Amino acid sequence: MTASRFLTTPGLTAETGKRFYDKLYCDEYEPLYAGKYLSIDVETGKAGLGNTLSEAVAEAKKLSPDGFFFTLRIGYPTAVIYRR
Repeated sequence: MTASRFLTTPGLTAETGKRFYDKLYCDEYEPLYAGKYLSIDVETGKAGLGNTLSEAVAEAKKLSPDGFFFTLRIGYPTAVIYRR
């Protein structure tokens, strides 16, 4: 799959990233890393962990420099909440 497919298919990035998370990371990471961020390359499943969203993306980019990423906050329903 190419990144362009993720850009033109609504929801595919989140769906694929969540699938990788559930299959590869959820069971191990939720008890250990609740509240941290995980950024997953939706083409390879490689992921970077960080205390902030930007740290997680930076770590993931070390593993997949040209990756297309889905980022989540472990144990939370969304990575970011916007409040006025």
